[in-house]
Amino acid sequence: MKEISKKVMKLNDRSIGKTDWALLLVMSVFVFVTMFYGDLKIIYHHSLTFLDTIFDLDMPNFYANTLANPCFGFGAVYYWMVYAVIAVWNLPVWILTRFFHVGEYAVPCLLWSKLQMVFFLLLTLWMMEKILKDFGFGKEKYRFAQFMFASSLFVVLPTVAIAQIDMITVFLMLWGIREYLNADQITWKFLLIFSFAAAMKIFALFVFIPLVLLKEKRILYVLVDMIAGVICIALCLLPYAGREDYVQSTSILNDVMVSRMFSTVFVGGNTEIPAFLAILVALSIYAYATKVENKDEYFYHTMWITLAVFAAFFIFVYAHPYWIVLLAPYIAIFLVMRSDKMKLNMILEFFISSCASVYYCISFQVYMTRETFADLILKKLPMKSGEGSANLGEFIAKHHLEQYVSSLFMIFAVCLIAFLVINRSQKGKESLKWRETVDGALHFDHGMIYLRLFGIVMFIAGCIYLAYFSK
Repeated sequence: MKEISKKVMKLNDRSIGKTDWALLLVMSVFVFVTMFYGDLKIIYHHSLTFLDTIFDLDMPNFYANTLANPCFGFGAVYYWMVYAVIAVWNLPVWILTRFFHVGEYAVPCLLWSKLQMVFFLLLTLWMMEKILKDFGFGKEKYRFAQFMFASSLFVVLPTVAIAQIDMITVFLMLWGIREYLNADQITWKFLLIFSFAAAMKIFALFVFIPLVLLKEKRILYVLVDMIAGVICIALCLLPYAGREDYVQSTSILNDVMVSRMFSTVFVGGNTEIPAFLAILVALSIYAYATKVENKDEYFYHTMWITLAVFAAFFIFVYAHPYWIVLLAPYIAIFLVMRSDKMKLNMILEFFISSCASVYYCISFQVYMTRETFADLILKKLPMKSGEGSANLGEFIAKHHLEQYVSSLFMIFAVCLIAFLVINRSQKGKESLKWRETVDGALHFDHGMIYLRLFGIVMFIAGCIYLAYFSK
């Protein structure tokens, strides 16, 4: 028994190995080649329209062209730079569809369009390694952080399963943060990278503001930096300013986003206070008031502030489920930054990712629906039709479990706040406590790794059940 116990203990204490990566790869490949979501069709379709517009020398009418040739009734809802980035990747598809009459929605074409987000996922893993290496973390620790990021449901579902474009913003932000951390002053490279990231998704601006204030205390320079941070957005807006086709095409996203920023409020004395914006202002003041003395402190404060901003956003703003990927790299990095709190942080991370993911699967017809397998390599398999539950939300309603759904979000929010508090920035020697564990051995419960891989298995099984066996 002692020998068995020793073997179990050794297995449980081992580092992330080839077997773990292999299991993750097998599941990720299955998810990648079988699952699809209609939103990608819209972005993909309009990236081809963007190429048509470019080669027709008709860029001023890009948004008008997308309205004339909509997908699922939608024109282009993002800034034109988004479609430019997607279009570069989809140029081979454009050639095949325009000159060789290949179907736009042929399986190989759709898989190629999905592959772009996997490419940015790999770039993000590479950038995480670069950042952690810059601050002295060894191979065991940055590989652990990479695995925790790549195996997170916050990454597998939005990026590998449905290939939403938010991973582009994640990569650009990490790239910008690396430039930020490796320079003594705010640089134009950092400003331009974050400006480009904001043009991809506006979320990057929420982090950009407090980071500028953390490093730059001169008011005039702060103003110049803020202007520089929206240069790319301005370049996207100016060519179409005042045009009805642009307003009509993009208002479905822009108007909704603005309203959501003000929808969750704190009750004030004379008026209601937008919760997320209030916290963002508070974090910006905190950043400006914080005096950082060295590169290590910048690293700690940068990661904590970024995580705090996005935590506030997802707790207080009605968010689409795939946006949650924005949290993932910073949680993964904190797991190795504070390896002195490894066990507790891993437990909190498990509840953060699993509860939020299940909540989003129930609340949004995105991840776990009967249509999951309708577009890629399994599309010819006969699926259930008109019977049973078409998505996880209907399944929950059928079994009268709706009253418990909000509890999932509550657990997610409480655990995320706890994660922030436990890993909070502190002054003096305490603020650099993470440095004590940089070079030390990494000790963690490998059972937590098996548990997160099991979560991916359960997601796949749920999708298969709803598509083929739901009654």
